[in-house]
Amino acid sequence: MIKKAWQEIATQSTSPVGIIDIGSNSVRLAVFAGSSRNPVSIFNERVLAGLGLNVATTGRLHEKAVARALKALERFHAVAEALGVERLITVATAAVRDAEDGPAFVQQANQYCGTDVRVLSGKEEAYYTAMGVLCGMPDAHGLVGDLGGGSLEVLALDQGKIGLGATIPVGGLRLMDVSRGDIKEARRIVDGALERASWIDDVKGNFYAVGGAWRVLARIHMEQQNYDLHVLQNYVIPRREALDLAHLISEQSTASLKKLPKISRRRLESLPFGAVVLERLLLRSPVKDVVISAFGLREGLLYDGFSQPFKALDPLIHSCTEMAQRLSRAPDFEQELIPWTEAFFRQMKGDEETAQLKRLREAICLLSDIEWRSHPDHRGQNAFHEVLFGPLGSVTHTERLFIALGVFHRYEGQGTVAAGTILPVITTEWRQRARLIGLLVRLGTTLVGGAVGLLRHTSLQIGQKLVLSVPGTHASLVGEAVEKRLEHVARGLKLELEIQVRT
Repeated sequence: MIKKAWQEIATQSTSPVGIIDIGSNSVRLAVFAGSSRNPVSIFNERVLAGLGLNVATTGRLHEKAVARALKALERFHAVAEALGVERLITVATAAVRDAEDGPAFVQQANQYCGTDVRVLSGKEEAYYTAMGVLCGMPDAHGLVGDLGGGSLEVLALDQGKIGLGATIPVGGLRLMDVSRGDIKEARRIVDGALERASWIDDVKGNFYAVGGAWRVLARIHMEQQNYDLHVLQNYVIPRREALDLAHLISEQSTASLKKLPKISRRRLESLPFGAVVLERLLLRSPVKDVVISAFGLREGLLYDGFSQPFKALDPLIHSCTEMAQRLSRAPDFEQELIPWTEAFFRQMKGDEETAQLKRLREAICLLSDIEWRSHPDHRGQNAFHEVLFGPLGSVTHTERLFIALGVFHRYEGQGTVAAGTILPVITTEWRQRARLIGLLVRLGTTLVGGAVGLLRHTSLQIGQKLVLSVPGTHASLVGEAVEKRLEHVARGLKLELEIQVRT
């Protein structure tokens, strides 16, 4: 039975949690597999209903769009029940908020989706979107912008702390409506509207872009750059390139845009107007680069209900721990690899491990057994792609590649990964570091067979030689396979190796 109470939604839970987002352009259901510090949807479907298509000029929701939206809500309620969703939150944003028949639509929607629809104010919408960005990027610093069909929500972030915010009526559908499809007029409208939020002139940092139109622009940029790592979260577009792309797309006709791959027909008409908003915003604000956030309002609704200690968890380590628990044979052993490898790096003179490298090493350790079910010939490459495109929390694309390479070398030793055109994303120094971590994890796993409780009795020491030390009671663990793995580590460090058996 789906519960309706708002306060029962924003709590940590192991049961599926559903969120229906009734936006100006789309209606979407996202179902999350319980509360997680790194929310991942197990079901995600949208219908581009276009509720806000003519709200700005008629004051009312588009009649055909209302029918499409209600039909979608009826399906989403059925799907949520089928998936065992006990907590379902339904929110509506700008189109329903602004339309004179919005209250009537809410009454109908309550019946179709089986739960009470909460119409968010512009301030609430901006707040929850910013919380979604912080869920995926806890240290985000700069300006958050969420472009919907009806409005643009902007909010300042100062090293993860929320600052000033505003709702600006320049959503893609609304802008297309009030400008009557004239791009020059759209630019004038956006420039005038941004005057109401003059505080953005002083916001330093990056611009965190949320919303379907801007995600489409990011995909176009990836195609332009021949960029094979098609992960939107934390994808960075340099400011100058973002401005050039936004201007280019804003000048394109619908016929020209149809030639672009994987853009829905309903998105095509409003895309140039979404590009105009980005262009004018960047020209107005001193922000540095555009960072795409795949997390937004829906994730923010979940994140806001988490306890402070839960929010403080590292999304990367939490997500890797969850993956290990689902995919590894003995997740407790992966935990033992962390202090074992840490002791090794403490001895690296002149190459101290930074906080950033420490968390990446921990992630590699946690994910080091996720492909044990695969055929041995394919474990390395499978692991590489599983990690590269997996639901990792709070990582840049460079960090994601680092972790993927580390897990690859855990399986393939000194082999070469087939990584397309993305290897230049990471420096040679970091590639070598990732390989070293992978080889260490490979050695530790081979040494004790992945058995829990044995690794802590062994150690690696770095001096004039690389020394593997094991107690006499466990001397029989050392064999040809262990010696081979140790040789690979020693060769990477340009050291001779030695095995000591302690009495």
